[in-house]
Parts: sequence; C-alpha cells; structure tokens
Amino acid sequence: MRFTHNDYPDHLWHNRVKVGLDGYTYAHDLIIKAALDFIRANRARTLFCYLPVTIPHAAMQAPRELYDKYRRLYRQFDDVVSTYSGSRVRNPIAAFPAMMERLDNGVGEVLVLLDELGIESNTVVMFASDNGPHQEGGHGPICNPMNSTVFPLVGIQLVTVMKSLSGAGPVPVTTVSTQLLHGWFRRFFVCRSV
Repeated sequence: MRFTHNDYPDHLWHNRVKVGLDGYTYAHDLIIKAALDFIRANRARTLFCYLPVTIPHAAMQAPRELYDKYRRLYRQFDDVVSTYSGSRVRNPIAAFPAMMERLDNGVGEVLVLLDELGIESNTVVMFASDNGPHQEGGHGPICNPMNSTVFPLVGIQLVTVMKSLSGAGPVPVTTVSTQLLHGWFRRFFVCRSV
C-alpha cells in the first residue's frame, strides 16, 4: 500500500495489479485475507509471506463496531476531532485501541491458520511496528507512553518473534533481544521451511 494514510482507499496494489475498491472497505482486512489465502495456497512448500499491515496509522480510522466499543469507554474525548490527510474522525483516542484490536485479531488469524494447517512448528513469525508516539491525527500528548495513565503502552516501537523453529512453541513472553531489524518499516513476516 503506497498511501497508508487512508484505511478506506479507493484502490490497493496487489503485486503489480491495481485493485479498485469502493472506499468503504477496510484495507487491513483485505491485506490479512490475502496473506491467509497465500499461506493456504503455499502450505506444502517453503514460503515467505511479507504482510505490510497498515494499522495503526495517523488517520485514526477504524471499523465502526470497534470504534463504537472504545468510544463508549473514552467519551471524555468526544470533543476531540482529528483531521489528517483528508480524514475527519471524532474521538481519535477511541479509534486507536480499535485499530489495535483489529490488528491483534488479524495476527491471531494468521497464527491460528498456521496451527490448523499443522505447520506452526517449522514456521517463524516476526512482527515489527514503526509507529512510536506521535501527535498526528489527534493522537496527541495524552497517549505518550511516558506520561499517559490512559494508554500506558501506546506508541512503543516493538519487534516480536512470535514463534520459533525449534518446535518448542512460542518464544517466551519475557525474552529480550538487542538484535535490530533493518529499517523502520512496519512489517509482519511468516517464514516457513519444509
């Protein structure tokens, strides 16, 4: 996706093919679906799946059902209006956890599929995010992880290796590594060897 500032675009690119959209389809959902389809189609061979998730991002756009769920929790921000890259969102503070839940669900779908296909034990899944604290999109200082009591973990850049190839299962939650990944791009990888 070359324009990550609109999560309801009029098109996406799949490889070199421009795919027209209606402007009402959440791009993240299509990207996750394409990854799941790719993994299913290639499950019997070595594969590399690069999954360029686009959320969370400064436009603070989220599917209505999740946005409403968090808006009920954070009504004190209903007077905050985000205007970013042509998008206008009331209560962007509620939109951020909505995007995070949608992202978490998508990552979960990939992990469940790997398990269902029986290929999780020789698959590595890595997740990295480029979205540290920012003020764009109405997501201002209230969400700075250094001073926020509302969202103490929002905006932390992370790299997580979620599965190991050793067959020992998930990498323990407390595992810490100082190994850097190249670049500051949001990435989601699924690597499998047969």
